[in-house]
Amino acid sequence: MLYRVFAIATFFAAFLTICLPALIQKPPQAGKYVVEDAGKKLVLTLSPHKGGNFTVTGTFRDDDGEWPVKGVLYKRTLNLKATYKKSYSIEGKSIKADGHVNGHWSAKDGVLVIAFAQKNLVAAPVKNAGDKPKEPKKPEDKKLDLSGKWDITLGYKNQSNSYTMNLSLSGDRLFGSYSFQGGSITGKLDGLTATGTWSNASQRNSGGFVWTFSADGKSFTGSYTISDSKDESYNWSGRKRLE
Repeated sequence: MLYRVFAIATFFAAFLTICLPALIQKPPQAGKYVVEDAGKKLVLTLSPHKGGNFTVTGTFRDDDGEWPVKGVLYKRTLNLKATYKKSYSIEGKSIKADGHVNGHWSAKDGVLVIAFAQKNLVAAPVKNAGDKPKEPKKPEDKKLDLSGKWDITLGYKNQSNSYTMNLSLSGDRLFGSYSFQGGSITGKLDGLTATGTWSNASQRNSGGFVWTFSADGKSFTGSYTISDSKDESYNWSGRKRLE
């Protein structure tokens, strides 16, 4: 009698350990999923297809544009395989490239995991398939007012000299001219950091620069390099004049 009780108890213990997890696994769910990171965004829709597979459609967006995505989520392996084709032009040159979207359905957790931006990220489900995915609210970036006249200091070896610079900001592009050998700059602003190039017309010198602006946009510190000696850098700082 005790042997039977022990055998039955052992059977149920084995059932709970081996079979129960398989029974409570969550199969793929049709619907729309979105994942974004590092300035890229992927929106996928899973639709049931024959054989238990799911067709995958959607869009992939990056700095070059937005591209249609097509693929399959396989029932047997739960792996997602999809592709997209990019076609755009740079300076009149046509560029074409194939991209791949890989991922899998986690039956244990009931989530779609995508290999995205060199990471494995969980794609967030969109509750109403007819609605556009709601992007997470980001703190509003305070736009810097950088346009105007600046007092700048250029260091060179053991010297430093002061000049004036007229700076203008259009979108994220910086343009300016300064009172030293017909100097001019062009650059791009990313947050509080500006990178770009400078040139002096009278001596035909040029090089690169990196500036970091203060949070109020009234000053910056940074450095510049000269094309002929890129291994060395020199201080470049500035303060905006109050109008």
